[in-house]
Amino acid sequence: MTMVAGCTGSEDETDDEPDEPERPEGDGQDEPTEPVLNEEFTPGVDDSELEELDEPVYFTDVVEYESSFAVDLQLSSPEPATGVQRVHDGNYYVHIDSSEPVEMYGVDGTLYTIVMGHCDVDGRDPEQGQYVPIDQSRDDTYGSLAAAGTTTIDGEEVYVFEHPVTTEYLSTDTGYPVRSEWAGTRADYHSWGEVDPISPPDRPCNGE
Repeated sequence: MTMVAGCTGSEDETDDEPDEPERPEGDGQDEPTEPVLNEEFTPGVDDSELEELDEPVYFTDVVEYESSFAVDLQLSSPEPATGVQRVHDGNYYVHIDSSEPVEMYGVDGTLYTIVMGHCDVDGRDPEQGQYVPIDQSRDDTYGSLAAAGTTTIDGEEVYVFEHPVTTEYLSTDTGYPVRSEWAGTRADYHSWGEVDPISPPDRPCNGE
C-alpha cells in the first residue's frame, strides 16, 4: 500500500492557532513504538526454532476471528516505521508514525486522510488505506494449510502456518491470530472483540 506523505508542524506555530482536536475514544490513539524492523527483515521462523506436532493441525480447524480488533504494525519499507490499526464492525482507523506521519479513517465506505492536521475525503476505495484486512477471513489456500509446528510469541504458544504470501501465527489456546508477517511488515494482533466503535474524523474535511 502506498503511504501518504505528511510532515510535522513547524516552530512558527503561535498560540492563535486552534488546538488539535482530540482523537475519538478507541480510534487508535495509542502512540506507535520505535521501529524494530529493518530492510533485511525476513518473515517466518527458522525450522530449528519450531516444536513439532504429534499430528497435523489445519488452519481452518483452529482459526477464530472477531469483528473488532487492534494491530501494532512494524514496517521496514519504504522506510522503518511503526503504526497502529484499529477495526470495529467494518470500519477502521490507521496511524503510521514515520518521517511523514499520516492518519487514515475508513468509515461507512469513505476514506479520510489526515496529513499535517489537514483532513481530506480521499477518493480511493477505503481498502487502500488499511494495512491488514478488516475482514480477517482467508481464502481456500489458507484453509488447507497444515501448521509447520509451534513456537512462542511473548510467552504465548502459537501455531505457525507458512503461506506463500504470509506467515500466520495463531494462538493454540484461542485460535485468534497473534501475528502476521509478510515482506516488509509485521502485524501483531490484540484486543479481539474489545475495540470501541470508530467514527469519522472530528474535524472538517475537504470534499465532504
